Amino acid sequence: MNDLESRIRDAFRDHEGDAPVLDPTDARRTVVRTRRSEALNAAGAGIAAVVEAAWTFFAFSSAPRSDRRGTSPSIWWASA
Repeated sequence: MNDLESRIRDAFRDHEGDAPVLDPTDARRTVVRTRRSEALNAAGAGIAAVVEAAWTFFAFSSAPRSDRRGTSPSIWWASA
């Protein structure tokens, strides 16, 4: 071990008491907050997926169809 490594190790040993101590109540609050955030993200993604599916369904159901006789795609809204 060279001199720099030993100086670094000594510096860490001198200041190891300065590190914060883990408080178990903080850990529990963090877990609760994380799970709540994950649940809200999942719910938001689910709602967005339902809205997207409905939007797509209604967009395709109102699109002009080629099986209608006498309607051209450019004026399909005028032939009601």
